[in-house]
Amino acid sequence: MILAYGGRTHLTDWQVGVHHAIKETGLSFNTDAVLALPTKTSEVRLFELDNGTMSQARLAREVWDYERYAGHRVWEGSRGTIGTTLPFWQRHRYTRSKTFPRLHAVLAGKAEHLLDNRLQALADDVQGITVAV
Repeated sequence: MILAYGGRTHLTDWQVGVHHAIKETGLSFNTDAVLALPTKTSEVRLFELDNGTMSQARLAREVWDYERYAGHRVWEGSRGTIGTTLPFWQRHRYTRSKTFPRLHAVLAGKAEHLLDNRLQALADDVQGITVAV
């Protein structure tokens, strides 16, 4: 991915341990890494890293947390007006993004065949999710 954007010198906005929360729903989680790509729209990528230490259920739950975060909407408008609803993430976190950032689940720390099994199990656990993973 680094080479696709002109090498390391062009990647200037990389954050780790980024907290995402929606106070009204109690949803709270940390993204292992967030990368803002040097594009006109400041395209963002989210990274969830697993070195084989996390249970399969916990990893799937974290992916579903992204789904809940992406789907949460907030009402905006003056009191007494019709107003509109907007995606929470677009209003409060990734204001320049047109779509919810793609989530990259990075699996490591196990033998290749075990990683393949883990990837298939994760895909089965999050079937039907609308967030791009």
